[in-house]
Order: sequence, then structure tokens, then C-alpha cells
Amino acid sequence: MKTAITRTLLGLAIIAAVPAFAATNTSTDNLLDASALEYASHCRVSARFDTWNPTTIAEAVDGAGCVFFTRGVMGGLDMANEVAKRNGYSLFDRPDSATVEQIMLLTIRYIDRHPEELHVLTVYVIAEAVREAFPPASKGPVT
Repeated sequence: MKTAITRTLLGLAIIAAVPAFAATNTSTDNLLDASALEYASHCRVSARFDTWNPTTIAEAVDGAGCVFFTRGVMGGLDMANEVAKRNGYSLFDRPDSATVEQIMLLTIRYIDRHPEELHVLTVYVIAEAVREAFPPASKGPVT
């Protein structure tokens, strides 16, 4: 039962992320098909906000697309997590202080540690990276 609810909630997160995908541009030309490999190649440099210094408009657009895309996915995941909490469990326990930069960096680290998932849709990889980095505080029902 929990697996079916989790899949449904992840599907809702994907739907919520569609507007963010539309605002970005990757080599796939169909942003819903962006893989973890494409995310890493486009977002690795721009994930380091403190050192990122785009020299072309294309680099700036690419970097901004990564930020907006990641923010959109997280919005969908946060919505799915709230629904899960209302149903007695949590998908993850991300602190409110976690930034988009942190989510981008932990996603890239996750991709680096899991090369077998390079073909997987980025939305799923971000979800797994967040779940791994911020596991639910408890496995039982949420109060």
C-alpha cells in the first residue's frame, strides 16, 4: 500500500515539475526526458554558486535552468511529502534551511556515486538523492 502511495506521490511531483522543465533547455529538446547524466553535465558547474561565473549567455541560461528546474522538482517533492505526512508517513525529512544549491550538490554527488542510474530521469534521481540525504525521522506513522 505504501509503495503505491509513494509512486502516486512521486508522479504528482513530476507533474508539478513540468513548468520548471519548460523553462530550461537541455540537449534532449524534450526536457521531460532529461537523464541524470544530462543533469550532471549541465548543472555540475552552476551548482557551486560561490564560484560559478558564467562567461556566455548560454552558460547563464543553462545555470539558471538548473536552478529553476531543481526548485520546481523540490516544490513537487515537498507537496508529495506533505500529502504523505497526512497519510501517516514521510518520504523524507528535509530541513527548511536546505537551499537549492545544497539540493543540486547532493544530487550531483548521488549521481557520481550511482553511475548505474545515469539513464534514469532526473526527477527520480533528485527524489532518491533527497531521500538518501534526508531520510524520514521515523519509519512509523507521522503524528
